[in-house]
Amino acid sequence: PPPTLQHSFPTRRSSDLDVPPIAVPCMLKLDANNVVLTKKGDIPMKMHFSPGISHNTLYQTPIGALPLSIDTTHLEMTENDNEIRVELSYSLNMNGSPVSECTMSILVQ
Repeated sequence: PPPTLQHSFPTRRSSDLDVPPIAVPCMLKLDANNVVLTKKGDIPMKMHFSPGISHNTLYQTPIGALPLSIDTTHLEMTENDNEIRVELSYSLNMNGSPVSECTMSILVQ
């Protein structure tokens, strides 16, 4: 079965590099073609990344939930005895309109 990790990960957006990262409770599920990141807490969100597949989710905001689609363009996973590295590239679309082009790097030690 694919590895599942549950932990609070320090996170921050690259646009907030001057702000210290904060711990966010998350669950990470990995297999060769999928990464599923589930954020818990005040603003829960499930992000599913699979190259070539559009995944729909809801983005929770103070004014309500907004439909969001995640289109993964690149997923690369490398694993050795001590760590797993994941590199993702994806686009976010809201109501069919492009919102953002993003990258994410995950290191599990």
